Amino acid sequence: MSIFEKLAFVVSIGKLLVRYFANLLSDIVRPRETLASTLYRHVQYTKVRAITDSLSIRQIQAISPPTDDVYLQLCKRYLVSPESVILEDGTHAHWIGPSSARKVIINFHGGGYVLPASEFMMDYMFRLQALVSSSAKPVAILFLSYDLSPAARYPRQLTQAVALLRHVVEVLHKAPEDIILTGDSAGGNLALALLSHISSPHPAIPPLRLASKLRGLVLVSPWVSFRLNEPSCIRNARKDLLSIATLKRWAEAFMGTPSPHTDSVDCYNQPVTAPAGHWKDLMAEEVLILGGEDEVLLDSIVQLSQKMDSALGPERVTVLITEGEAHDMPSLDLQFGLGVSGEQAKRMGNWIARRV
Repeated sequence: MSIFEKLAFVVSIGKLLVRYFANLLSDIVRPRETLASTLYRHVQYTKVRAITDSLSIRQIQAISPPTDDVYLQLCKRYLVSPESVILEDGTHAHWIGPSSARKVIINFHGGGYVLPASEFMMDYMFRLQALVSSSAKPVAILFLSYDLSPAARYPRQLTQAVALLRHVVEVLHKAPEDIILTGDSAGGNLALALLSHISSPHPAIPPLRLASKLRGLVLVSPWVSFRLNEPSCIRNARKDLLSIATLKRWAEAFMGTPSPHTDSVDCYNQPVTAPAGHWKDLMAEEVLILGGEDEVLLDSIVQLSQKMDSALGPERVTVLITEGEAHDMPSLDLQFGLGVSGEQAKRMGNWIARRV
């Protein structure tokens, strides 16, 4: 940041503190049922909203270590040697677990397409890899380090995801039926965009054909709609750690168009807009969709779940909406010092373990 941006950052920190304490004080008189499930969660969520509402995207990016650096940090913590894939266009993806493993999880991280993967998102993947692996049946996770908006806008991240899956299948010769896609928040958006592209190629990206379906798809609090007027956006405004103002700014940075993005909406960037029939050719054998009852994104997650269930049937689609949990709980519970004991984290680990 320039000297002027650094001065502006100091001002923003002041605004952040004012907003944080003002919100906490105003919540004293609010009905308890309109707030997060516990006092501790409420304080943590209010802090996250104050940060993302007060700091610009550029400021947050300036103080957040890049995904590649976070990966190296976690490798040191877990005493493992880093190993990465570098695609032709310079895109990096990082191995967690042995790259020789037959079973592979390809993960796309959240952060509204504007934030790098946090330490806790990466840490959760290290823990998940250990949970679902054994010495006899190792499983590896390949963690995509995609370019961030607004410097890289839609469909750049989809281009990178397609290239990574192509590399895994055509260069590393991993069978599609041995691959599970996972994505949280914006990463869920990207995972769905990738599967849409496989079935119905995006006009700006070369097609990718698979000989068989992927083993599975796991979506954690997927960001599937940029609409900001759903009832859950209002009902859960003080229960969640995401704010409507932040979602609006992040979507505009990703899309490069003003909200509500009327002329640029498609089934790749807003999966909930696709009709149910769009998902009947989904190239994944099974789907797990996780969300929290306290999410502002809840209604759009439910709408997507219903469309996929209608197209694929309940035998292929499993949906879990957890009481008392908000957005992207598996990694954020780690960030808040709550471990990985939440229902979403448990279900995700067990679901994947049974399929690898």
